[in-house]
Amino acid sequence: MKTTEMRATVRMNRSGVYCILVAMLFSIMAASGCTVNRMSLLIREPAAAPVKASDVKTYPSFKELRAPWRLEGMISAYTLPIASNSAAKREALIRETVAGLGVDALVGLQQHVGENLKRTSRSVAILARTGAGVQARTDAVPKFIVCVPHANVKIDKTQATDELDQYLLEHAQFSFSYMKGYYVYRCEASGVNEGSLLQGSVDPQNLSEPIGITPDYVLLNEIEGYDEKGNIVVHRSYTLKLALALYDMKEKKKVWSSSTSGISSRSIIAAILTFGGTETGVSDELQTVRSALDRAMDSLPAVAGFRRGDVSPLDRK
Repeated sequence: MKTTEMRATVRMNRSGVYCILVAMLFSIMAASGCTVNRMSLLIREPAAAPVKASDVKTYPSFKELRAPWRLEGMISAYTLPIASNSAAKREALIRETVAGLGVDALVGLQQHVGENLKRTSRSVAILARTGAGVQARTDAVPKFIVCVPHANVKIDKTQATDELDQYLLEHAQFSFSYMKGYYVYRCEASGVNEGSLLQGSVDPQNLSEPIGITPDYVLLNEIEGYDEKGNIVVHRSYTLKLALALYDMKEKKKVWSSSTSGISSRSIIAAILTFGGTETGVSDELQTVRSALDRAMDSLPAVAGFRRGDVSPLDRK
């Protein structure tokens, strides 16, 4: 056997052993009933008096809440092992957690965030308090609600544009929420661009659906593919350039931006022809975009007061 073949065999064997060990670990955790709750949290300080978990209600929109109500923050959560990470268990975990913080309303609950990215779904929700006395506090919760219009994808109008647009949204929903403390949703309003946002000509109410309140920020995404030599048809190495920008709706200014790129080994025309038709075509494009997005997230500032990781919200420092 050649040296290169032996090395490849060793790598494959090591990979196989690693997968077996991971599977055994999850099996042991599942059999022993051992679970790990992972939460990221943005909440006012100090917390209000606790309520019962059964008193925490779920609402699709703030329009469903009876006044008075007040924003309290957001939560992103999931459980390990993966086999126990069901939507029902995540929602129960969120209810129990926020009840101890005096929160009695979950709004815009997103149940499958990150499912196509990490193969482990998170549940994300906006937190609110309702009932008498909630307006007594005047301190505002930090800005954290982000709407995402459809991306400007500068590739031929094929299925590829829809796939990339959806992927950009899903990545933002995962990385912005679990890693940085933002709540991200899709807004369908037209005419939203840098000029209209900076000039203040966008009606915030047009961006309020489906959650029923106006967002704090708008995230614009733009992606284009080009060959550095100008031949986008046959050249097998081209660049996907990704530009992201976050705009503060009230202050009418750009508060964060990132321009990054990734190199794909296939031609644009080949990608368009196979995008969605073969697993190879999809993974090549999305992996390039994903790597670019991961790099962009490093510079995104976290929401003030946001706590990420294996958080026990009741153990306050």
